[in-house]
Amino acid sequence: MHSERMIIGTLGMLVVLVTAVGGVIALIIVAAQAQRAKEKKAAEPPPPPIPSRTSFLAGMSFLSGLASIGAVAAAGIVAACVSMSEVTGVPIEVHPHMDMGSRIVLYGSVLPAVMAIAFALAARGAITESRGTLRGRSLYRTGILLAMVSGMLTLNGKVLKPENWTSVFAGAPGGAGGAGSILHLNDGSAESERGYLGVQLESSRKDGGSRVVHVVAGAPAERAGLKAGDLVVKLDGVSLADGSPLAERIGAMKPGTRVTLSVVRGEETLALQADLGAPFSALIETLESAQSDSSRLAVLRAAGEERRYTAAELRKICDTFAADSGRISAIELALPHLSDPENAYQILNALVSGSSKEQVSRMIVERLKPKK
Repeated sequence: MHSERMIIGTLGMLVVLVTAVGGVIALIIVAAQAQRAKEKKAAEPPPPPIPSRTSFLAGMSFLSGLASIGAVAAAGIVAACVSMSEVTGVPIEVHPHMDMGSRIVLYGSVLPAVMAIAFALAARGAITESRGTLRGRSLYRTGILLAMVSGMLTLNGKVLKPENWTSVFAGAPGGAGGAGSILHLNDGSAESERGYLGVQLESSRKDGGSRVVHVVAGAPAERAGLKAGDLVVKLDGVSLADGSPLAERIGAMKPGTRVTLSVVRGEETLALQADLGAPFSALIETLESAQSDSSRLAVLRAAGEERRYTAAELRKICDTFAADSGRISAIELALPHLSDPENAYQILNALVSGSSKEQVSRMIVERLKPKK
């Protein structure tokens, strides 16, 4: 019995030993095979890369976006040269042409911007369907970005709103908007469409007439010959005794309308004709909405080169200009007809450079000299 147990135990130990040795040998074989497979794979040449090329559509999108932002930059540079003519030395005679040219270039930048977006959409679809054979996502994305930036700048420049354009080519030679020019002073406000006579009237009268208390210097009323104390009884043949008062009827008419006023002065009745103008506040709004100093000068000329302003009003006009060169031109236009020349030195506060102030000071001295 004892010997049988020993034999069984010995056989069990042999089985365990053989199993362990077999497992180790199997692991060594597997590891060796894995190493050989790894070496074989490393020895094999890498697969050839998939051929790829840059998408033509993506390139066109980038170039179109670049052309759009370039046009906006060129228009901005031209507009800056016009507004800073005191520094750049651009003659004022060519300002209207440069201003209009910059508007056309700015407006034209919309076309390449739209093309950039269209090419980008086409490039995106082509690259997606090519499964790696086409590249260029960064190009068409940059094209879209440039197109969006140029579009925002263009819209900010208001070139898509034709009512903000000022025509400066229909006037005197050189496009300066001189006498007889056709200039649209439409700033979008209701006040710019109201007629302006330039008188102060009594608050009310039982007889329905309108007594003139004060006539504004240089206003249409003064040019027509109205004087303080006159009694206006009819407007275009319609009695003021019936219907709305004179101020309301004048306000309902458009600037440029010629009206006939029946005026009682002392013992006589006069028929005076007046060409209605635009209120000063509407003129300031129009000047502020203009795109360049040359356009503002054209607005002033269209409002009437003989129109008279106070020093305070001329100061407000100068404040709408971007550069001293434009302010000096406006002062040259209005200073000879200033209604209160004794206050002319107030205008100097609207100027920036010392040389400009010296130049205007000399102009004021000449204006204040007594006429022989």
